[in-house]
Amino acid sequence: MECSDFYDIADSYLGDELLVETNHEVLQHLEGCAACRRELAARRELRARLRAAFYGDAEVGVRPEFARRLHADLRSQAHGEARAQPDLFGRIGGWPVAVAASLLIAVGIGLFALQQRRSPQPLPAGVAVTGGDTRPTATGKVAGGESSSSQPQGSPGMRHASFALSEAAAGDHRDCAIKFNLAEDPIDLEEAGRKYDPAFTNLTSVIKTRSEDLTGQFEFIESHSCVFKGQRFAHVVLKHRGRVVSFLVAEHKHDETEAHAGQSASPDEAGRQVIACSRSGQYQVSCFETARHGVFVVSDLSEAENLAVARAFAASVQEHIARSENAA
Repeated sequence: MECSDFYDIADSYLGDELLVETNHEVLQHLEGCAACRRELAARRELRARLRAAFYGDAEVGVRPEFARRLHADLRSQAHGEARAQPDLFGRIGGWPVAVAASLLIAVGIGLFALQQRRSPQPLPAGVAVTGGDTRPTATGKVAGGESSSSQPQGSPGMRHASFALSEAAAGDHRDCAIKFNLAEDPIDLEEAGRKYDPAFTNLTSVIKTRSEDLTGQFEFIESHSCVFKGQRFAHVVLKHRGRVVSFLVAEHKHDETEAHAGQSASPDEAGRQVIACSRSGQYQVSCFETARHGVFVVSDLSEAENLAVARAFAASVQEHIARSENAA
């Protein structure tokens, strides 16, 4: 698959409209093309912001009287009692419901574009900026005024190994944090740090400390190290707005030429390096990386909310892991 082919079907891929075989071709292309991964992340974020702008704007919301009339009309038609409809919204009354819905969507798109020119949107509800954090907001704007969607996500970008691990991270979240159905029992995270990976050591403390800074927004559930399909993860489980959120860290293999990537990122840059890297079923996966590790945040929150959660923790987690890598 060429980049031009990917651009033609990227939106269909995001909408789950492609055949399984085509999805596999897309994933294979994305593993080897950083530019298309950045394009996909930008389109995901744009779609999420568009949905948020449309559904969150009272001006384009359905009026209660219209909803009641529509419900009554649909019920009548379902019972074979079709009848002439009185006017709703002036001349709209006799139009098919699909046309009315299309008009609402068109209005939403126009309002979204207008809002983008006026001011940035706030962060998704429940993830607030505290302590002078300068990570990107839901619009991709950071405190310094720079857009994350225009940032080269490959600085450092998600390498092939980390991008491929996102599917395993989603599976581990599902089977470990949600269904408790792993083939191998988890072990204590500190023990795993001593046995397998120093980056796992004190990771629980780092994430708990950061969640305490975001007062009242996160509830710590547990932490451990688990294995999903042969891949060992550090796994810290939180709750946000009643939803289970998994922070998963795994070491990835890389070429020697890439060994320096991820170590020079400042705390401000850390948030800009987080991308919405994939979606697996109902789960959103946001990810970022250090020199030798991939970090994945997985939940069934909306894409924008999951991304904001990942960005809220990125600087602390990246700093901790980079420190352990440098000491190794």
